[in-house]
Amino acid sequence: MLGDTFTAKGLQGAIGKLNIDNLNKLTLTHGTTTNTTQNQSSTNTTDASISSTGSVSAGVGRQQSQSHSNTTTAHDTKLVLGEFNGYAEQTTLHGATIIADGGHYSTDVLNVTTSQNHQTQRGSSKGGNIGVGTSSLNLGYNEQKSQSDITTNNAPSGILYVTTGTAGSAHSLTANHTTVTGGIIAAISQDEQGNQTNSPVNFTTNTLTTQDLLATEYSQNTGFGINVGLTRKQGDTKASSIGLSANNSGHDKQTLTLATIGQGTTITDSIIHNNQTQSTTDIGQTDINTDALNTQKVIKDQKTGGLDVNTTIDTRVFTKEGREEIKKEQEELPTNTKAAFGMLGIAAGATAAGLLDDNENSDRSHLQKAKDNLIQARNNVVTGADKSQANLNAHIDAITDGDLTDVAQNQDILNELNTQLTQGTTAKDTQVFLTENTTNPQDEFVQGLANPSKGHTYLDIDHLGNTLETLNHEIAHHNGLGETSATHMGKLGNFAYNIGISLNQEDINTRRQAITPTTQTLQNLSTNEQLAYHTNNQAILDGNKEQLEGEMESDGFWSKDYKLGKGYPKLKYDAGAGE
Repeated sequence: MLGDTFTAKGLQGAIGKLNIDNLNKLTLTHGTTTNTTQNQSSTNTTDASISSTGSVSAGVGRQQSQSHSNTTTAHDTKLVLGEFNGYAEQTTLHGATIIADGGHYSTDVLNVTTSQNHQTQRGSSKGGNIGVGTSSLNLGYNEQKSQSDITTNNAPSGILYVTTGTAGSAHSLTANHTTVTGGIIAAISQDEQGNQTNSPVNFTTNTLTTQDLLATEYSQNTGFGINVGLTRKQGDTKASSIGLSANNSGHDKQTLTLATIGQGTTITDSIIHNNQTQSTTDIGQTDINTDALNTQKVIKDQKTGGLDVNTTIDTRVFTKEGREEIKKEQEELPTNTKAAFGMLGIAAGATAAGLLDDNENSDRSHLQKAKDNLIQARNNVVTGADKSQANLNAHIDAITDGDLTDVAQNQDILNELNTQLTQGTTAKDTQVFLTENTTNPQDEFVQGLANPSKGHTYLDIDHLGNTLETLNHEIAHHNGLGETSATHMGKLGNFAYNIGISLNQEDINTRRQAITPTTQTLQNLSTNEQLAYHTNNQAILDGNKEQLEGEMESDGFWSKDYKLGKGYPKLKYDAGAGE
């Protein structure tokens, strides 16, 4: 083969000898195919009937679904040769493998890169139904979402010398500058039974740059469903059953295709491996893989989510007597079982708070409110129980205990908590600001205020001991709830969070012990540094208070707030928006 350049894509073949005669560029690479699909569907149904006895029934249903997928597949070049000989100024193998018995080849620049395949999938479906009978009403809603992002590595690209039997053809490979990304330059021996072992490779290069190649597989499936049955007798409407289903599962895997340089390689100048300059030119003293028979390394493989709930709620939670019965039953249960049963009560309460909310000024439907409430309650449990959030939970504990008083730090931590609790709800992307002596437009002291039109939540610094209940209360306002329902969600959210941290208490306690109280930190500062600390705290509080007062004057959404009463025995929440 001679000339200026030679390029091949997706070439497959076996040749006795391949002779490269002073090419400028030899490029062997992969072909690519891309496949994209997109589907959408929508179904609406309506039916009604009247029986011979006069009973009336009607139903309305709506289903929507959509999916999208995109796949890019690399089709590698693979040449099986008796000998690989010659010279090219630049040699590029990207998604290409040369397997040779022997031969002598040299190049100034050798670039080897393993090819990758990419696949993305997105799917979602939503459904709702309403069934009406003479004395009954059934409401149902379900939602499913799935996504996956997968990047896989093909077999390592590169040059592999394979000898069989007791003797093989001589080989040599030389280069001035070599770069290998997830590829291979090595030699192996194979006996008559097909057993393979590593062999020394006769490869010499002045400089060597290697990089392991990461492949990732991520998938997530989430689902939510609710079914509410209501019965009406003598003008009184009661919930007869509440069915809940929720799932959250996924897979997160990371695999490295190791840049592999066989034993016996000679480097005369320098080595860079994974962006780190090595202090030696001896391959054996670096972390570069030299085992041609083991080129893959799994660095992460875990299931995510792990939520799978499908249950019908005990409607006793809606009566005082029923709740007392459930409480008595739980007293004899172990911690994890209590948590499970506690979540059922929380789910029922959150659902009821949404379905029975009396805020008529909100544009959110009761089903939407119920969905937000359930997600908010779930977020509280997950945040408390998630081991990766142990550090956040430890800092929240330090704030509520009064050990952390740095306003800037606390505001950042509370915003991180707010992000966790509001994800997936209408209240997502809201912000938390700390204020002191917080008052409503009637000049009454309050623990917190919510401004849904701006997405701002204000928490009073003197009452951060009640952070979880107050924050959940204000989140509920952002989700469109009125005062009564928001009060319920404040208490339910706090309870749900405590269930979560009870399942992760050991990790949280370990992180908590490592937190230094602000008073101790201040003791180690100079007088000027302490003054700067207090000045900065006050500046943040003053700025937030000025912002709050400006919003109360301009937005005009603040309405009913509960008064504190004489002597201010207990602070009340604001009513928030829309009431």
